[in-house]
Amino acid sequence: MVNAITLYRLLAVSVLLTLLFNHQLILFKCLLVVSFLTDAIDAYLARKNKVTSMFGSVLDPFQTT
Repeated sequence: MVNAITLYRLLAVSVLLTLLFNHQLILFKCLLVVSFLTDAIDAYLARKNKVTSMFGSVLDPFQTT
């Protein structure tokens, strides 16, 4: 589940960039907020369930031990 949320955010990058370059700023901002919220949910779920993975550690710049 946690990696699925991370994967969503990775895929959202291309959509976000397309929206930004096409001056669809309202939709861009909405999707950016969703991405920030899913990042917070992802971090919460990973810590709560003590889930770690190589995939997550590569993508998370704020690793704590």
